Amino acid sequence: QSYMYQLPPEEATFDRCFHIYGGPEHLEELEALGEEETLRCNRWRAKQAKEEKEEFDNVLSSAQDTLNLDIDADGDEDEPQVENPDDVPEEKQGKQDKQKKKNPVAQLLSMRDESVSNASELVTLMKQSLIEDRKQEVPEDQIVDLGSQQLKTIKAEGIQRISEMSTTCMLQLLHIGASISDRHLPGTETINWEPEASSKATWVRQRARVMVAAIETVSEAYTSALTEPLEGVVEEGPSFAEVSAHLTSTSEQLRKDLYSDTGEATSKIQDGVQHLLYVIMATTIEKAE
Repeated sequence: QSYMYQLPPEEATFDRCFHIYGGPEHLEELEALGEEETLRCNRWRAKQAKEEKEEFDNVLSSAQDTLNLDIDADGDEDEPQVENPDDVPEEKQGKQDKQKKKNPVAQLLSMRDESVSNASELVTLMKQSLIEDRKQEVPEDQIVDLGSQQLKTIKAEGIQRISEMSTTCMLQLLHIGASISDRHLPGTETINWEPEASSKATWVRQRARVMVAAIETVSEAYTSALTEPLEGVVEEGPSFAEVSAHLTSTSEQLRKDLYSDTGEATSKIQDGVQHLLYVIMATTIEKAE
């Protein structure tokens, strides 16, 4: 992470930050796990009679649809609901803090909340900076340069945090895959799986939706952080209109970049989830092998 902050804001793209955090390695491990179980399922299917093949294919198709996050599914809510790990009595906080370290959802929620708080702090700092520059009669071209750099830093911070969360999601999906296939990985979450593939797919879908929602919440916070400081600039009066126009133009471009990078982050989660399809399906053939 220390290296991350040495990156100039212009170089803090999702791909670069995701790579620095180790996201591609986790995704490759997920892919390897999925390919291994795909081969296993295909070998099993090739030996089955027509009826067994059709039954397998029907379950496969249903699970594939469930794991497609772009398709609305029965039971989906507008916002995925998860228990807030912070909503516990004060006397239980010590025990809860230990649990949060082991709870993947709590980890994501903590990262989300810290990021949203950071975005809010950056808004306050930039507003104060712009107002102070105005009071000290800093030349407008300097205010534009400084303001543009601050906006780029806000966007870079957002990308860094989204990349870190995305990498965390990849590792959590890898642990989920290990749990489904009954493999041991350090830190693997203990999950009581239902025997049906449909139940496993639904569980994975809901967890993935929590991941996507957390990342999108962080993205929205930093998108707002790219616009809110400029509202104070406009309120400073018409004489600041040129500064406002320059900074607004910069802000709009950075917001587009952030939106694009957020799309890449959520697509990584979809990629990881799809690698779990045959990991889930392999559990349906175990008793028949």
